[in-house]
Amino acid sequence: MNDGCFFKALNCYEKTMSDLVRLIFKPCIVRREDMINIVNIVLYVICILWIAAGTFLIIYTEQTRKVLKKIFPVEYVKVYSVLPFIFGIFLVVGAFYHGNLFWLTLVLGLLCIIKGIYLFFGPLFHVKKLCEWWFSKAHDRTVRMFGLIIFTIGIAVLSYL
Repeated sequence: MNDGCFFKALNCYEKTMSDLVRLIFKPCIVRREDMINIVNIVLYVICILWIAAGTFLIIYTEQTRKVLKKIFPVEYVKVYSVLPFIFGIFLVVGAFYHGNLFWLTLVLGLLCIIKGIYLFFGPLFHVKKLCEWWFSKAHDRTVRMFGLIIFTIGIAVLSYL
């Protein structure tokens, strides 16, 4: 057997494998500029949702609570706990792409992640009781204050983007 043919075949195999690896992992490789654009879009969406939710909680307190209770039923709290967890992940990732917002978005992201983990792994009795309190028993002033806080946070983060 000719040694040259063996090395040619080995070289061809290595080239093919490197092309295959590049093909498989290419979707995972994202340029920094593209990642910044993706994070910006996600942060804009999160901020707009916070501003809208805060506005509705301040102005239409009781109606918003009823709508939120219908959208997020207490029976499926474990399923919906994924939302704050995902928002938190995006906020933490966004913190590293925006120097002006680093501490604010990092802290908010960590709080969202902790909330998602608590809603998922927390004692179901306590989580349901907390949700029932928020949707039914919390005083209107408390809900409006929370609406004002999330409205302000949404405006603050949006103003730095």
